[in-house]
Amino acid sequence: MFNLPGMTAGWFLNLNRKRHPAGKAALVRRAQGGRPHRLIDAEMAVGRGIIDAGTIPVAALAERFDVSAQTFYT
Repeated sequence: MFNLPGMTAGWFLNLNRKRHPAGKAALVRRAQGGRPHRLIDAEMAVGRGIIDAGTIPVAALAERFDVSAQTFYT
């Protein structure tokens, strides 16, 4: 009964020891996780310029670029 928490702690400690070198190697490679951006920087700059000019509403602009309107607010 009391052995179970110790076994679990040992298992997680071992798991962290295995993952730590992999994480260090990823930092050296400058690896970044996550999904790629939907718009490239040039498209985002064009979109923000149109929004700042106020010629097209954000919803219409987002539809034109086939993205969510939240894309231009982040």
